[in-house]
Amino acid sequence: MAANDKLSKADASPATDTTPGAAPAGDPVAGVSGAGAGGESAGAAAQVDAVAVRAAALRALDDAALLALADAGARAEEAERKLLYALAEQQNIRKRAQRDEEMARFLGAKGVIAEVLPVIDNLRRALAGDLPEAAEEFRRGIRIVLEQLLQALKNRGLTPIPTAGKTFDARWHEAVVVEPSENGPDGAILEELEAGYRLGDVLIRPAKVKVAKSKA
Repeated sequence: MAANDKLSKADASPATDTTPGAAPAGDPVAGVSGAGAGGESAGAAAQVDAVAVRAAALRALDDAALLALADAGARAEEAERKLLYALAEQQNIRKRAQRDEEMARFLGAKGVIAEVLPVIDNLRRALAGDLPEAAEEFRRGIRIVLEQLLQALKNRGLTPIPTAGKTFDARWHEAVVVEPSENGPDGAILEELEAGYRLGDVLIRPAKVKVAKSKA
């Protein structure tokens, strides 16, 4: 009877897990360990999310920096373009002012020369006229004045239009007399009646000439 009681007590005692490393049933340490593992997982996830947020923020900053750099580059190019345009415009203004100044000087010289040419013509007529021998000194004085005047005009760029041995050219000559000729070719200049002049490539006064016309 006593033996049966001992067996009954042995059967009623709780079963123990003999697996190595297994925690006994109802062990509070096992519960704490499980909770700790769950907390570590949640912390790791939070750290991953924080890293992702920081990476996204850095990418946004990089994009903003690139946009700002591109905008700054565009503004610099625009400023350089405006500066080059301003420099070119300034140079053009300087060139136009120089051309206008040269043209003003040219027109001024042209006007003065046109007024002086009749004086030269009168001096030449005086030299070509008949004067008494007593007036030879007077003639010599006129010749000196004429030569000095022509030299001064030459220094200003005035050039006589050649006529001797030339063929009539409507750009530089004015045919005052047309004379039939059997010897000279058609259009040959036979005589200069009044001297012509040019200033550079600009005609001041055409040379008035007598031109040959061949007989038909």
